[in-house]
Amino acid sequence: MIIKHSHLCMLALSSLILAVSGCGRYDEKPACADVIDKKDLGNFTLGMNGEAVDWMTDIKWYRCPSGTYFRHGACGGEPIKLNWDDAMSYADELSEVSGLSWRLPTLSEVQGILNESCGGPAVNPNVFPSLSSANMWTSDLNTSSGFKCAIYTHNGSHSCRNLKRTKLSFFLVAALKS
Repeated sequence: MIIKHSHLCMLALSSLILAVSGCGRYDEKPACADVIDKKDLGNFTLGMNGEAVDWMTDIKWYRCPSGTYFRHGACGGEPIKLNWDDAMSYADELSEVSGLSWRLPTLSEVQGILNESCGGPAVNPNVFPSLSSANMWTSDLNTSSGFKCAIYTHNGSHSCRNLKRTKLSFFLVAALKS
């Protein structure tokens, strides 16, 4: 009986330490792939070439991270990871070749595709298939020239204190209306 009581006290103490330290403050969220209906596209209309148009914002998203390709409903290949300046240049070069004005999305645009009720990554898998949880560049600037903004797709957290020389993956978007 003493052992059981001692064990309960240890559990209570552990819970108190977690509560005080903040370690237990994050709620466990279900995987988006498990809770979003397979037919749910949210605000998006899907195109044949891997694009998804958000009809609420008139933003065209390429459904796969840069460097990967869309085929048979999934993203193939490995995302490229570039520093912030090179990612911006990549978008400019792709715009010249394709005739569309591709760019990195803003922080608020990426936050607009995130689902707060699920995670791992926190996006609709019907629209953004095969996406891994990763830090991804946004076009947002920090007042310090050495830092830029990125978002963590796993849960939607972001930081504008990322060294711009860090190599991260990124999405590309194009505005439908100027």
